Amino acid sequence: MQHRYIGHDRYCIVQKFNNFVALMQWSYLENLYILEIRTFFKSGMIIALINVINIFLEGYTHGKNR
Repeated sequence: MQHRYIGHDRYCIVQKFNNFVALMQWSYLENLYILEIRTFFKSGMIIALINVINIFLEGYTHGKNR
């Protein structure tokens, strides 16, 4: 049960990230990303967000290259 639960947690995290990426793409297509960036700038979260995205993309590309 423990292994299944951990696997489920990881699956949920991956799903959340995939949903986030899909949302970002949709926002870009709808030109809502300008509004998103403005709100993130206001809260000072944009730098943290960019760092998180960079880490994910770096890990993703390294994983693909292997």
